[in-house]
Amino acid sequence: MKAQDQSLFFLTTPCYYDIPFFQRAYVWSEENWSELFANLTNKSHE
Repeated sequence: MKAQDQSLFFLTTPCYYDIPFFQRAYVWSEENWSELFANLTNKSHE
């Protein structure tokens, strides 16, 4: 798998996301979501 920059525009389009069975039991806590949101809104990495 090759990592590359991608716009988050795909999150605004209506569609269906299939979550693989092996990932369904994984649950994020509020701390995980807060860290993700902070990383997405942090402009210092540009």
